[in-house]
Amino acid sequence: MTGNQPAPIIIKKYSSRRLYDTHNKRFISIRQLGEMIRDSQDVMVIDKESGEDITKTILTQIIMEEEKANRDILPVNLLHQLIRGSGSMYKDALEDFVAKGAKTIRKAKHDVESSLFGLSRPKPSQSGADELEQIKARLAELEASLARKDSSGKS
Repeated sequence: MTGNQPAPIIIKKYSSRRLYDTHNKRFISIRQLGEMIRDSQDVMVIDKESGEDITKTILTQIIMEEEKANRDILPVNLLHQLIRGSGSMYKDALEDFVAKGAKTIRKAKHDVESSLFGLSRPKPSQSGADELEQIKARLAELEASLARKDSSGKS
């Protein structure tokens, strides 16, 4: 957590498997917790009885629920590798891989949003620019005509 990043929302997990959002003061489902995370909210899940941080377990459960819903988040090959290489060296490599992947996804999302924003702004057409020049020329003619009338009326 960096200095400008807000503290995570504390979620308490009760023995009844219920999750309590301490920030919004309400019980939530595992699906709602997943939605909070997808909305870029950081959470920390604490076991109510033991006080233990069980965030990793709950996040893994969210991924499992997504897999059950046939969303195919993780390829089978990656799951095999996770089970086979549970050592710290593999863990570090996986964390690096996931961090780079997340950074790439954020950049792609930003690029798409920037492109869409650029497309939504109207661009001046060439005929619009020509029309503007014609209006400026006509205005100059009218000003010259008025100046002539003023000077001829004064003589």
